[in-house]
This record gives sequence, structure tokens and C-alpha cells, in this order.
Amino acid sequence: MHLRLMRPTVGRTRRPKDHSAMRDAPPPSLPPSAMAMISTAEEFDGAVLIYSPDDAVSWVNHAQVMAFPCSDYLKETYASLFWNVLNSGAMVSAEINRDPVSYLARKTIERRVKERLQWVGAYQHGHMAVSNLCLPDGTCVQVRVGLPSLSVEQYLPTADGGEDLFEIAKLRRALVGLSSALDALDLAVALCRDDGVLIHGNASFNEAVVVGDGVCLDEAGHVTAVMREAGPELRTVVAAVVANRQPQTIFLRRHKGDPLLMAIAPGALERTVILVVARFGDDAESVAASLRAAFGLPDAQAHVAALIGAGLSPESIGALRGSSPRTVYNQINGKDGMKARLRQKEFAADDLSAISKLVGKIAAMSRAITRKS
Repeated sequence: MHLRLMRPTVGRTRRPKDHSAMRDAPPPSLPPSAMAMISTAEEFDGAVLIYSPDDAVSWVNHAQVMAFPCSDYLKETYASLFWNVLNSGAMVSAEINRDPVSYLARKTIERRVKERLQWVGAYQHGHMAVSNLCLPDGTCVQVRVGLPSLSVEQYLPTADGGEDLFEIAKLRRALVGLSSALDALDLAVALCRDDGVLIHGNASFNEAVVVGDGVCLDEAGHVTAVMREAGPELRTVVAAVVANRQPQTIFLRRHKGDPLLMAIAPGALERTVILVVARFGDDAESVAASLRAAFGLPDAQAHVAALIGAGLSPESIGALRGSSPRTVYNQINGKDGMKARLRQKEFAADDLSAISKLVGKIAAMSRAITRKS
């Protein structure tokens, strides 16, 4: 393997030419693992490079050319392309710019001795998750996906370590499904990172934040209480939920009106929590209405989901609704039941269960407090 590790003359960059044959499709001989990696990257407009066993560039996709137009990608090697990209100013990593020769030498070895390698690179247009797959014959498939364009960068705990491409794709799909569902809920619901940083709030939650109705965001984007003395309690409860994986509820005082009730539970996504805020008086009907709007559930299935969230068993729900437990089970697990409808919307049944339980608990507690007052 002949690799050029000395830095070429600065400024030797070339305008991209049209080499569509190189970008039409990846080689058909690639194994399924490599094709899945390329397909996942291109799903999110990711850049793809394939290196031959002697580290020559053998194939690039259009996104790679557009993201790094400093080469014509003909007669390039891993090393020569590295220098071209560096000289173009696209790489802004302090580590690379401090000692590019050592960095290149290390990455050249790592890519060949490890079957899979992930890292996050810093570029002019933002951080990109890089994944490298080394095949048994020495071919390397390398993909780059921009984190800002995926809207997941704030979820990732750090940009220093490697993030697996498939995990990022899974996260993005889950966030899209969860966000659309949360947006349809009448209750104020938010998905947060486990340190309290807001990832997504639905319309009701965002409205509460804007007007300072019980909750707000601090300068770092953490969800906190409007009343300063309640902020430490909220952080403590979130930390306890993260540690114990058990939902908890707290009261949030407001400048005007009765306190709000906030339920906090572990999110279905790793390292997340779900916050649900309700005013007193929310009942099972409003819960069912929210579930109908969020998930497109029929009335019967929405009511069953709300009652499950309130802690009732299928037998108790059947007795309450004048139907058999078998009917209730079919409404949940049947061919056209609740879980099947959720799969059609690409939203996990477990996520609905978590949300319905939270909403149901809030509604039940609100009714209990209202009756006492």
C-alpha cells in the first residue's frame, strides 16, 4: 500500500468534474452490510466513499462531491483526498490542524485494523458522523452524515466520541415519529435529554414556555420552573427518574391560577425523559381525545388506551365499557387494533403505552385533587 503522508502544496484544489459513471451506483458485489450502510447514509443525504484494497478512491456518490468539491475524485487515494480536503479549509478540527501527519497515519491504521470504526468529524458546515466499514478483501466503505441536518446533534451527549450510523438513523426516525405524535396532543408534552435540555416540545408545551406558565427554559436550554425555588426540585426529580427509571410527579406553582401537575418518566428513547404538564380537571375523555388526535385511533381504542393509562386492567375496562375482556384484548392486540395502527404510523406501541400511562396518571390525579378541593 503506497500512501502519501507528507503535506502537499496548499491551494492545490481542483474543481469537481462530472463523473456520473462513478456515482451512478455502488459496486453490486458489495455485501449486504455495506449496502445497508450506504442505503442508510443516502436516506439522510449522507456522503459515501469507497476505497479499494490499495486505498484508491473507487466510488463516490453525489453528496460526497457536493459536500467536498475540492477534488475531481480521479486517481485519488485516502491520503491525497485527506490533504485536498484539509487544504480547502473544510476541516476545522483543532486536533487535525495541530498535527495532520500524525492524525492521518493513525486513521490510516485504525481503518484497516478495525472492521467498524465510528467518529465525529468537525467541518465548516458542521459536525458529521463518520462510519468506516472494512471488508474482508480490504475494501473500505466510508460514509458521512451531517448531524445538524438530522436535528439530532443536541441529543448526542458529546461530539468527541463515535456515534454509530445506524443508531443515529434509528434516533432520527424515532424523533420524527415522536415529534409528530406529541404535536397532536392537547396536553403539554416535551421530550428532554436526561440532563433536562429540551429536545422537542409540542405546541401546548412551547406555548407554556413562551408565556411562562409554570415552565420556562434557562439560557442553556434546560427546562426549569418559572418559580426559581422549584427549579432545584425539578432537576432533582429528573435525576431520580433517570437513575431509578420510575415515573414521578411534582407540582409547579404559577404566577396566577392553581398549580400545574407535571409527570416525569423515562423516555422510550435512551437517555431521554418525557415531561407531561396538566391543569387540574383533565379527565379520561380529554385523554381519549388527545390519543385520537395524536394517533388516529378510533373512539373505542382511544378510550381503552386512556383507561389503560389510568391503571385499569382489561377485565376492569371490559366491565366498565360493557364488553368482554376478549373484546378489549382485540382492541389492543387485534389485526386492526391499537398496536397495528401504531405500526402503520411508524410509532412504537411501547411509546403510546408510556405516554398514555403518564396522561392517565395526570388525569386521575387531577380528578382526585379536584374532588378534594
